[in-house]
Parts: sequence; C-alpha cells; structure tokens
Amino acid sequence: MALKQDAKARRRRLYTRQMLIYGPLVTAFVVAGVAATAFYFNRADVPEELPWYQDTPFTSPSATPTPTVQQPCPVPPSTRYPSPASIKVTVYNANGQQGLAGGVAETLRVYGFQDPSSDNAKIWEGAVKVVAGLSGINNAYTVLEYMPKDTVLTIDWRTGTAVDVVLGTEFEKLPAAVTVGYDPESPIQPVEGCLSAAEILRDLPKSTPTPTPSPTEVSPPAEGEDETATETGTAAETGTEE
Repeated sequence: MALKQDAKARRRRLYTRQMLIYGPLVTAFVVAGVAATAFYFNRADVPEELPWYQDTPFTSPSATPTPTVQQPCPVPPSTRYPSPASIKVTVYNANGQQGLAGGVAETLRVYGFQDPSSDNAKIWEGAVKVVAGLSGINNAYTVLEYMPKDTVLTIDWRTGTAVDVVLGTEFEKLPAAVTVGYDPESPIQPVEGCLSAAEILRDLPKSTPTPTPSPTEVSPPAEGEDETATETGTAAETGTEE
C-alpha cells in the first residue's frame, strides 16, 4: 500500500515538473505561431507612428521643383511683331567668354536689328533672358524669335522700348537665320503660361534692374607717367572685353 502511494506521489511530482518546464515553451510557440499567421495575412496591427529609426519612408527622392518665371504676354493694342529694324537691342555678356556679346550683337545686326550694342555684366547662371519694360514687351517678342528655345522673357520698370539680351553661362549659340520661322504679318504668339504685364508689375518692386556691368580695375599711374595716356589705354582695354 505504501509502495503504491509513493509511486503516485512520484508521478504527481514528475507531472508538475513537466508542466513547469514545457508549459511556458508550448505557450510561447503558440503565441509565435499566431503572430506569424497574422502578419502573413496582413492582419497584424501596425502602429500609427513609426519608431524613430523608421520615421522616413523608403521612397525615391522627388525632383526639386524649378522656380517658375512670370513671363509677360504681348501688350495691346498692337498684335503684330514689330520689325527688327525698329528695335534697339543691347547684348550683355554674363557668360564670361570674351567677345561673346559683341559677336551676338553683330549677328543681330546681320538679322536686321537697329545697330545692336554690347556690354559686360556680372556672371549669371542661366541660358538667355530677354528683358524689356512695359513699352518694349512687343519688341521683346520679336527679339525672342531670334533666340534659343530656352530663352526667358522678363519685364522690369524701365521706360522706353529698348530691349536687353543677357547671355548666361549656359548660352551656346543663336539659332541660324534659316530656322527663324515667325511671320512678321501674323499675330504675336504669346509664350506659354504668360501673365498680363500689368499683373506682373503690380507685384514687382519699383526699380529698374538692369544688368550690372563688370567692374574694370584701373591701376594708378606710376610716378612720372602721363595719367591721360593711362586712362586712354584702359578705355581701349575695356572696349575689347565684351
């Protein structure tokens, strides 16, 4: 009788030991299985906020938007392209390549513009921009027809009908005359997305931003040297810089 009771006690202790050891393991396996199944079928709850090390989603970087330039529409009542012979143009070299503005001015003279001139300006990182005041916008549209396709048309508060052409660091060359295909007798074709000149000027500070000429260093005359001769030589050097 005593032996039977001892055997029962040993089995009870063994069962208790097995439950203490294997019970948590079985529970852990069951929980892991349920969690894995939920994730597999996309049923797991995802936290609304990502941890600090995952707060940036893995997406391709978007391109930086290019700032838009407000380009003016043609100004009524005139609706046709003005003749190049009636347009005064100044070409500014903001490219840094010596002789560039003078060469472009000479080409525009060949194209029929009224005695184009040239000058230097501070370096500008762009291709070409055509600048005019309110009275010269339609003239600028004619000039635009002789410029590369990526040319930008801008307006400022200047008076008069003269037009500036600014050649930036990305300028390559003017299109050949045979590719200039506008019809002088046809209505002016506005640039895409243009705004009324009056609307642009309303938000534009009242100033006349013209290309700033590059400073030219003038060395002081050496002792005993003729100051007049030095000034004459400097003027000649400045004239070849364009």
